Amino acid sequence: MSYPITTSLNVVKELQWVKETTRGSTPSGPSFAAVPTQEFGPKPSIENIKYRKLGSPDLYKGIKVREVYDFNITYAPIDSNLLQHLINLTGGTHNRDTYYTFLISQLHNNAGTLTEMYQIARGCSVNSVTITVNSGEVVMVDSEWIANSVADWVTAHGLTTPTFASALTATPWSTVTTGSNPLTWNGANYDVRNFTVTVDQNPDRVQVVGQTQTTWIQATTRDITFQMDVVWKDTTLQTDAKAHTPRTMSFQLNSTGPTTLSFTEAAIEDYDETVNATSTEAKVVRYTGYANSLSIN
Repeated sequence: MSYPITTSLNVVKELQWVKETTRGSTPSGPSFAAVPTQEFGPKPSIENIKYRKLGSPDLYKGIKVREVYDFNITYAPIDSNLLQHLINLTGGTHNRDTYYTFLISQLHNNAGTLTEMYQIARGCSVNSVTITVNSGEVVMVDSEWIANSVADWVTAHGLTTPTFASALTATPWSTVTTGSNPLTWNGANYDVRNFTVTVDQNPDRVQVVGQTQTTWIQATTRDITFQMDVVWKDTTLQTDAKAHTPRTMSFQLNSTGPTTLSFTEAAIEDYDETVNATSTEAKVVRYTGYANSLSIN
């Protein structure tokens, strides 16, 4: 191997973001905020039509019709700013109708030398997000995004007087920082071993004739689903499930603040109450359901 290789340890500027005023355009003099990222995965796709013509067994032409840029971010949150964009409807500083620029830099081979190079995603909007809270672990956020473009790696970022984020030192949230009673159902506390919520914004990716890239991303209907492993307490949740009675539900992600997921008309669709002869663990019932609406503060 005659060239230097790079690894995740060669990241120089960790993944960071700034809100856009005009979709697809990084603000002048941007001030970035960092994300304690575990994984950043751009997934460009060049959509094309494979065209055939009469008289030939082989493909005639591959015709490019669109550039599609998606990416995922997996991270453990230290605040609710980005989560508000991933979840909330209109209102507040961050919501699903706002757009962002993401930037990361890493040492890459450049003519035989490891050189800091930049990758920038612009016009970024949320597709879906899953928040997972498992006992004894950190709170994890898996998010899927749509971008207008994800640039190739370049040695110059081309931004006007940017202020890059300082290295993060804050401690990510965990199942200790949620507080002692994170889950409430109809105002009553329930102990949980695991809790997961997924919000799908079902965005419409708008492309118009004459453009190769996405020109607009419009969030549409929301689908909100949850799953929770509740330590056995009483039959209230089963009763509500069988009657399909919607209730208010909340889950506190962080006790400082606090930061809370607030569900409107949460309904349980099914539950799994397994009794196992070989298990000596405390009885847990897994509930799966949906909610009409959800917000995070």
